[in-house]
Amino acid sequence: MKTKPKKEVSVMSHGDRFRMLGELYINFSDELREKVSFDGSRFRFTVKGAGEETHQLGQARKFLGCNITGAVKEMLVAPGYDDSHRLVRGRDYEMVLCYTGEFLNRAECTKTNVRNLMVAEFGTTVNVEPEAELVFLIRKMFSYAELKMMGLEYMAVLHACIGHDVTTNQLLSRQKGGDPWVQSWLINPDNHWDPKGAFAFPFR
Repeated sequence: MKTKPKKEVSVMSHGDRFRMLGELYINFSDELREKVSFDGSRFRFTVKGAGEETHQLGQARKFLGCNITGAVKEMLVAPGYDDSHRLVRGRDYEMVLCYTGEFLNRAECTKTNVRNLMVAEFGTTVNVEPEAELVFLIRKMFSYAELKMMGLEYMAVLHACIGHDVTTNQLLSRQKGGDPWVQSWLINPDNHWDPKGAFAFPFR
């Protein structure tokens, strides 16, 4: 049986991406420029691993300074998080951003295509299925005002599955009542993402 050739995904050219990010960067505050660098191609920043364990959360409704929903707590205490999703305490993780706006066809901005784009650009030097702890560290690093300066309404981490459930739950951050929250969403790998967002990937 013949298979259909893989459809090529339409993405922004390097020059257009340079102009888009450059126009954002010139309006960064001094404080944001201390956090985020622009190498002429992509925004980069660094977070420090906490390595916090979750099996003793108890009745707490906060984790790493972020409010968490009941569904998130269930994910955190499930078998698999402490073993596979904690970072090395004190280690610096360099992150690089991929904007949803880089995809010219919104329907093509899927988890699978975003990961493939980063692998095509960086190869194995970037981790496209990183640890979920990064969600919390990034949410605490940037204020809502700073995300706006970056042209973003949200920043996501396409972390690997937590545990072995066939259901793919994605931890996402959001602003709620001025406080940082992390909640869970059911994300199909082929569902497209809303615009004005970005995905953060760590280098290995």
